Amino acid sequence: MSASALAWTAGLVEGEGTFTNTKSSSVLRVVMTDLDVLERLERVTGVGRIRSIASRQPHHKQAYSWTVQRRQHLEPLAMQLWPLMGERRRRQMASRKTLDQLAWPEISVPPVELVGPAAAWVAGVLEGEGCFRLTRRYGGRINLESTDADVVERVRSLTGGDLYHQPARRESWKPTTVLAIRGRQNLRRVLQPVLPWLMHRRATAAWAIYEWANCTGWPGDRGDPGSRTR
Repeated sequence: MSASALAWTAGLVEGEGTFTNTKSSSVLRVVMTDLDVLERLERVTGVGRIRSIASRQPHHKQAYSWTVQRRQHLEPLAMQLWPLMGERRRRQMASRKTLDQLAWPEISVPPVELVGPAAAWVAGVLEGEGCFRLTRRYGGRINLESTDADVVERVRSLTGGDLYHQPARRESWKPTTVLAIRGRQNLRRVLQPVLPWLMHRRATAAWAIYEWANCTGWPGDRGDPGSRTR
């Protein structure tokens, strides 16, 4: 994998992946309703297998899982991902039965600019956990919410934005950290390097926000000069 493809994979696994144990081995699994995202994941890593998951309710979207179980595939991939993962995910990886004896590499120094692999990593996280919104009343906005505060804070160090800490909504739930990225100028800065890494569903929503961020009014409105702000 290229450095950017690895970073995108790490971001997606951070948001949507889980390392678990079976009776005989460890497993990395990513579950999503976006098949095209998992197909890219399979393509860039060169490992794993995609399966459809039976829907529990008729109104539920079709979900799919990408699973890596073979030890000769999982261990090298885990070693590559380790320096890029957050604290909770590293603890999870280190406690799995076929991974707990690995000599893990040093943790990467977090990048400070949203370019190259850093932009790909942010795109992976947003692909899994991000929410892209555009309304006439509030304009464009990207939200990221996670129980892993270190991951959200790392994204914010690259994208800017406002950080909020939400208490647990129910007794059995964990508190979350929320990042809100807004403002035309900041959205332009963030989306330009991130958009090429987003797949269809997220990219469609993100592109609408990017068009709004580059206009002085609302895209397509009569009377809107349509000029792009630079």
